[in-house]
Amino acid sequence: MIFKKEKEIVLNCYTYRADVYNYFPVVETKKTFPTWLKKVKNSYFNSKDDYFEGLKSCPAFIEYFTKGFVLPMWSDLSLEVGPSGSDSYKWQHSDRRSEISIHPYIQTGLSEQEYQHLKLCSPWGFSCSEEVKFLFSAPSWRFGDLPSTVEILNGVVNYRTNAGTNINMLVKRTGEQQKFIIKAGTPLVHVIPLTEKKVIIKTHLVNKETWDSVLSVGARTSFSSKAKKKIQQTFTGKFKTLS
Repeated sequence: MIFKKEKEIVLNCYTYRADVYNYFPVVETKKTFPTWLKKVKNSYFNSKDDYFEGLKSCPAFIEYFTKGFVLPMWSDLSLEVGPSGSDSYKWQHSDRRSEISIHPYIQTGLSEQEYQHLKLCSPWGFSCSEEVKFLFSAPSWRFGDLPSTVEILNGVVNYRTNAGTNINMLVKRTGEQQKFIIKAGTPLVHVIPLTEKKVIIKTHLVNKETWDSVLSVGARTSFSSKAKKKIQQTFTGKFKTLS
């Protein structure tokens, strides 16, 4: 009997920034085990009276870190968020080139006196030739990486029809002004393929023109999201980009 090897699905990750590509690449999740785990003892079983079961032998925990890929913070980010009742905030990237934008609060119904929305403009663009959905989520088990008032917002995306990897973040305002730094290299997003098929990543350093062409796959072709989706669904081939 001849078994046909299943074709691997490739998630191509593009950036035009050499510093990001060389120092803070998208990596497999298994390369990002939290550092505190080193302090946890290995599990052992010598007898029914002499044994230890720790997190390192938990199948659910281990399986979680075998799935998907991690997009890390690519530059130190200094944030100042004003107290409850205010609408003030300040930010500064150490690379002095990365950008942050915000969505109008009317889109969510949230109050800017209670939450500060920030959209981190990612230097990565993803492309996948297959119809695979990905869970774009906050990394779990990362105790202390981010302040407790910071929340990375989750979503489900299709990188055949949308290349953007911008990161939406909410900061809960408190009774006092908050000031903190998110360090470069901190895992920001866990990207999990929602498929049983094997998905691998390939990272590419490209020029800005090529990167822009990759991002144009998700161009705003219509004011209506339904119309945009219909336009994308009528296209059955691979989207053409300079890559």
